[in-house]
Amino acid sequence: MQIVDGAGHAEQVQIWRVARGQRVGSIVMVVVWLAAAIGFTLGGVATGVIVMVWCVVPVLMLMAWRFSFVPYVAMTPSAVVVRNRVGKTSIPYADIAVVRPGYYGTLIKRRSGGAVVAWAVQKPNWATRTKKRTRADDLADAIRRRMAEVPYATQTGHRSSE
Repeated sequence: MQIVDGAGHAEQVQIWRVARGQRVGSIVMVVVWLAAAIGFTLGGVATGVIVMVWCVVPVLMLMAWRFSFVPYVAMTPSAVVVRNRVGKTSIPYADIAVVRPGYYGTLIKRRSGGAVVAWAVQKPNWATRTKKRTRADDLADAIRRRMAEVPYATQTGHRSSE
């Protein structure tokens, strides 16, 4: 994907989103709950149950959107942009010390201190145990390759894959 900055220069951006299966699963969950709500309403179930079920529908819709469609990792020419369910962080490649795929997401530790976990791209425990490559490994490798191109990272020799 290309984006154009304010000066009219096109930049190549690589975007990693939540896996398609998780996005489809979240839609299916909302549709099933919505069908249950409609069924309870038409079936004459107790009013309290109907109200409770209908109150959960918008909550599930919001959660499905925030957990499955909002998170991403974007690799711009100058930084990794991590958009999680609640916030967005930009980490310059020169500030990245460690990139490690994990169960809760791809961990990006900063040289300046602190860490960010990119929730959009996760590595399941079974893949870790069986040493199977996943999208999370591909993302970590892509970030490491980009780190190698940044002057600070190559001058100081602080690239790490651990």
